[in-house]
Formats: sequence, C-alpha cells, structure tokens
Amino acid sequence: MKEFETKELDTSSFKKLGGGGFATIFKVPPKKLAEELNREVAIKLFKTDKLGGNDMAMQAHIETLDKIRSDIDKTTPEGANQRSIIDNNMTWPKALVFKGGHFCGYVMNLIPPKYFYTYTENGEQMTKESNLGFRLGTDEIMIRRGQSTINRLGRFKLSVDLIHIAATMHKLGIILGDLSPNNIMVYVDKDDQKFNSIFIIDVDSFRKSNTAHPMQVPHTPGWFPPECWASKEQARAVRKSGGDENEILKFEKRSFTQNYQTDTYKICLAVFRLYHMGKERSVINTPSSSPQAIKLMKEEVGEEFATLIVRGIGEDPKNRPTAQELYDYVVSRSKKRKSEVD
Repeated sequence: MKEFETKELDTSSFKKLGGGGFATIFKVPPKKLAEELNREVAIKLFKTDKLGGNDMAMQAHIETLDKIRSDIDKTTPEGANQRSIIDNNMTWPKALVFKGGHFCGYVMNLIPPKYFYTYTENGEQMTKESNLGFRLGTDEIMIRRGQSTINRLGRFKLSVDLIHIAATMHKLGIILGDLSPNNIMVYVDKDDQKFNSIFIIDVDSFRKSNTAHPMQVPHTPGWFPPECWASKEQARAVRKSGGDENEILKFEKRSFTQNYQTDTYKICLAVFRLYHMGKERSVINTPSSSPQAIKLMKEEVGEEFATLIVRGIGEDPKNRPTAQELYDYVVSRSKKRKSEVD
C-alpha cells in the first residue's frame, strides 16, 4: 500500500471538502496524488486527539481493508464485480498518510460530482451532498430545491444497489458497521431513473468479520438496531438505579454490537423508508409505523419483497434475511420484470 508523509502534501493549499469532530477531508489537486494513483482522490486526516494512541491499530485496520481488495481475483466475474463496487461505489482507502512517522489518515476515492446537488437559497448558490438523509425528505423539499423526486423505478433501483453492495461486502467477510443516511450518497437521474445509484462513504467504519474495530464505532441515532437500543436502555436503567458499573459497561458494550444482522437491519430500514411517502420518512422504524410502505412494496415489487424487508427490520436478529437472500430475490424480480417488458 502506498504511503505519503504530510510534508509532501501541503494541505493548506487543498480544498476542504468537509469533516466533523473526528476527521477533516481535503480534495487533492490532480497534479499531486491523483497522478500517481491514476484518479481524483481525497485525503481523510484524523484529529490526533480522536485517534487517542490508536494510530498503529487504525493503520493496521486500513491495511486490512486494502489487502481484502488486493486479494480479489478480478479475472473472475464475481471478482470483477467486487472490485468494481469497491473502486466505483465507495471511498475505499488507496494509500496511507503519515505525520512525523505516525499514521494520521488515508487517501481515498473522491465522491463523484453527480452525488452533489446545487440550489439557490436567499440569493446564494449552495452545493450539498445528496445523501439518503436529504433524499428521505418530502417531495415538496425535492421540488423546492430543483431535484427530481424518486419514482417507482428509482426506488427499486436504489434498493437493488444498496442490497447489492451489502451482499458483496458480506461475501468478502466485511461488516459495514455504522451505515446511516449520512454516509449513503444517492444519485437520482433526472431523465431515466434506471440510472439511479448509490455511493458509500466513511469506509473506515467497515471491518472484517470476527475482528474488533480499533475505534469504538457507535450506531447513528435513528438507525439503532432494536437489540442494540435495548442494551442502551438497559445500561441507562442500571445507571439510573445506581447499579454496578461493570453491569453498565456490559450493556453499553452490547449497544455497540455490529455484525451481519445489524447491517441487514439498516439496509432494510433504508429500503423501508424509501417506500414510505410522508413527513415521517426519516423516523419510521417498525412495520406498524408505516402500513403504507408495506402496501407500496407489495404493489410495486411483490409480496415476498415486502415480507423480506419487514423481517429485516424486525426485533429478532436471527429472523432477519441475509443480504445475499435479499439480493437473490431482487435479481430474480429484476429478471422477471425484464421478461414482462420484453
């Protein structure tokens, strides 16, 4: 994996793309890393206090993700598909960045321009990420900002893409972890929504199955799997009653659980919300909270699809379908749709 020192990269001249309390992201000018890596890239630099001495562990974590990609046999159809998703639908790490010999971040794929939208507010032109959080807004908001609303074909295409990405990563032994509307970018084609697509960011929250993430990665509020939320509530109850600190820590640790089943929950929740029409789109999280979404899934895709998604957002992790089970269904449904059109 390629390595760069920050002294080779004068970030003061780079365009800041975003970031939060954990890291800052910069766009790298084409004549820098982009030439060496043969594509436009960005740099994610972690804040020193947030790494908290975990720089070596985080470096090893990023190197593991790189090895997973490198080990894919791209000469096979399955391998070519896996590499295509990693290279074209994610901010996958491309190189390591060091400061004074210590790991401090990584170079990654740049989010393509189509996953941003521009609108005018109070006479000022604004550019924002077109993420799932935005796309789960009402149709009125989309129209007001000059964006296409998602139609029947578009809903299904976005669902298929999201399920496909999850099934592919799970096949590679990767857990997506903190999947949320903030890190799922959504492109909606204004002319033909069969070209709608998904792009995943914050890939460093991914991890290999059966391994611990070097940082504590929480679930995003509003996207807590039921079993994790229950543990969080148990920890709160024990703390409130003045209970044992070890008991509190046990429940808190469980609330951070991330595995294939929690991934499936979040994928199904995203699909469920895409099929709900209304202001509560970003908060509904149980089958009973939107009979309308279930009805629409049955009408537009099929009863089995609705059943799978409802199982996916259920409280019992063991009853959730696998991402592969979901993908096998949508592929068969897509083929049936095509034959019906032909």
